[in-house]
Amino acid sequence: MNGDLRRGREHTEEEFRRLLAGADLRFNRVIDTGCYVSIVEAVAN
Repeated sequence: MNGDLRRGREHTEEEFRRLLAGADLRFNRVIDTGCYVSIVEAVAN
């Protein structure tokens, strides 16, 4: 999962789902970039 650079921690997929739902977005997938950064893909509800 992607890290939160402001607090220095990682978020789980479930945490991202909750955060995105609060913004009226739907979690779609996590894209592994092959390094320490991942891309979280979301779509509008």
